[in-house]
Amino acid sequence: MRAESVERRPRSKGGVATDDRHCFVCRCEWTGGVWRRVHGEFPALLMLDSDGSSIGEARRAAARYTAACCPPVAPEDVELIVSELCTNAYRHATGWWRLCVHAHRGRLVLDVDDASTTPPRPRDPDNVHGTGGLGLLLVARLADEQRLLRYPAGKTVRVVLRF
Repeated sequence: MRAESVERRPRSKGGVATDDRHCFVCRCEWTGGVWRRVHGEFPALLMLDSDGSSIGEARRAAARYTAACCPPVAPEDVELIVSELCTNAYRHATGWWRLCVHAHRGRLVLDVDDASTTPPRPRDPDNVHGTGGLGLLLVARLADEQRLLRYPAGKTVRVVLRF
């Protein structure tokens, strides 16, 4: 599993950014078509993508990260959220996804990027044929915060769990 290494990512001190070109937790900025690091402290970061990992590997890695970095958060909730978001990116976007997990300031942030600009849309669950429809409802139930960050080449679905 190539991308399971934990690296350090900076954040700055100061007020919370409110627009979609900033990570409101780690204070990274989206400028010039890429995320730019803002100088400051360094929270731990876990990154995996579909080029080097399966959805199952991402789910297990996120649960291990959660258990190590923020024990008050239930790892099984994180597994479910990661599974649903990565599966949605795989099924309803282009198939490629990237998971980024970081925890600090009492928040566990789960970002799933994909290369589609179409926002996720909840739909009525199919209880007869079992074709889905529950994923975004489950994520909304477990999450303390949800955001959609749009970019010219895709989007990030962000879920925040407080601890």
